[in-house]
Amino acid sequence: MARKAACAEGKREGMATVAPTGGVVDALERYGHGGDWVTARQRFGWSDDQRVLDFSANLNPLGPPPAVTAVLADALRWVARYPDPACRGLRARLARRYGLDAEHLLVTNGGAEGIDLVVAATAPRRVGVIAPSFGEYEEAARKRSIPVIALVARSEDGFVPDPAAVVDAFREADLVFFGRPNNPTGHLFPPGWMRDVLGALWRRGTVTAVDEAFLDFLPDAEKQTVLVQVSDSRPLVVLRSFTKMFAIPGLRLGFAAGPRPLIARMAALQVPWSVGSLAQAVGEALMDETAFVAETRRWLARTRAKLAADLGCVRGVTVFPSAANYLLFRLDLPGATVLDLQEALGRKGILIRSCHTFRGLSAAWGRVAVRTVAENDVLVEAIRTWVATR
Repeated sequence: MARKAACAEGKREGMATVAPTGGVVDALERYGHGGDWVTARQRFGWSDDQRVLDFSANLNPLGPPPAVTAVLADALRWVARYPDPACRGLRARLARRYGLDAEHLLVTNGGAEGIDLVVAATAPRRVGVIAPSFGEYEEAARKRSIPVIALVARSEDGFVPDPAAVVDAFREADLVFFGRPNNPTGHLFPPGWMRDVLGALWRRGTVTAVDEAFLDFLPDAEKQTVLVQVSDSRPLVVLRSFTKMFAIPGLRLGFAAGPRPLIARMAALQVPWSVGSLAQAVGEALMDETAFVAETRRWLARTRAKLAADLGCVRGVTVFPSAANYLLFRLDLPGATVLDLQEALGRKGILIRSCHTFRGLSAAWGRVAVRTVAENDVLVEAIRTWVATR
């Protein structure tokens, strides 16, 4: 359920029934991601030196850590050599960190490659997703003409459907994806819920892929991760990313963990030299950034709470609880859409995400990343000003 902040302003009840408007602004979501600076610059006429606030991409505004610059400068001497195709150094570091054999791990070109390789290696007859969720799950299936079974979760239930309903809905799925925390909702399927659902699916032989790209932001991530359950006896694949916590989307770095036979099939399907030398070197260095991660978690807890409260005090805006570094919100203004808001903010050099491309959501829904307090204040004031004109 959405939190109702204690605000001086009143709120309008009810959700506006809207549909995607189409047109030029939809191009900002053409790739199913935020952070499309090239399209946004063309759309809004931003100059090269204009200061732009990007709330559409869920990246840590405190990063990248200083170590990344130093490692990249040093690693440039290796660009004339092919990278290690097996990523042995980084796999060894990951294995020690998470208590796994290196054969249980595959380093990937970002989390997106991991998603694609899971679908390719399992060759499922049907893929299951709990919507709204990250579009790459369905896209990886659709481009192979694999039918998708989508269970649409309700906001009134905190986007957490009944476990029995999930198990029943996916009885014909061979592969089921879970986002934890989920994108774009930010909610966390509870540990007990995950235990019951995963256990039931495993007994059926269903492969489960748990996407933990945003789990690093949780204060108890080490207790919440299902990496500890990875073994050859469970059809479980865990997908992780370096992109979000360390703000390195341009380097493309992630990893998958799972049963050795499945990881071997994924590796066999991976493009040779998929992960470059620079990314591998940075990944090894980031394994030592424990202080940076701890500081990020402290920063996020207080900053996210303030942004949620401030945004929730804007008339006609309902904000939903999040365990991640972004917030899902809904416009409850008759006739207004987040596409309209996106257009108005884009003209001011502020980029947000419209969620009309997510199954189960409409153009009344949007998502914003948590950035610095000062930047968040600019966003809230800009939205407040726009709402005042409605």
